[in-house]
Amino acid sequence: MCKDLKHLIYYQFNTGPVGKGPGCGFWAPMWRVWLFFLRGIVLLLERWLGNLLARQFEGRHPKGVAKTVTKQRVESHFDLELHAAAEQEQQHNYLKDGPYISPEEAVAMYTTTVHWLEQRKFSPIPFPPLSYKHDVNLGRSVFWNMKNRLPQSITTLEWVNSFVSVYSKDNPNLLFSMCGFEFRLLPKIRMSQEAFSNCRDGV
Repeated sequence: MCKDLKHLIYYQFNTGPVGKGPGCGFWAPMWRVWLFFLRGIVLLLERWLGNLLARQFEGRHPKGVAKTVTKQRVESHFDLELHAAAEQEQQHNYLKDGPYISPEEAVAMYTTTVHWLEQRKFSPIPFPPLSYKHDVNLGRSVFWNMKNRLPQSITTLEWVNSFVSVYSKDNPNLLFSMCGFEFRLLPKIRMSQEAFSNCRDGV
């Protein structure tokens, strides 16, 4: 290591026709480099020697648990703590200053919104029925998923006026249509028995 450092330090001074030794002819530049190197390495040597002596004289502490928590991990939730503090401050200000909108203003805003929706002929979205989780028609999503995934050169999928649906609790075998669309996915074995004009290849 010392030889490598010597070559590295003396390299820029080994110039001229001689090729060896300090090309500048004076020892001060190299001494300055070594001095700055020693000034930086002394602290590391002190720490290394101190740990070495402590380990030799005091021995290791097998019961000591290594600290795996670093500063980065300790402060990893600092942004979440700031966000929580900001939310708590906002809630405190709301409780202290009272509601920022009076009931009359809230009613006026609600009425304006309702009238705006009526003027735009907004159709309300109905609440799903209780049997929605059992009688969900996934046919449309399955159809588009298969149509997008299959290459067009191999299989062509088209809408057909057939009777099909998705598994339901009340009717696990016969599938039903829903939302005004009907289609079915036929295996190839049935294509020889039935002819369909809109579907050339079965899936």
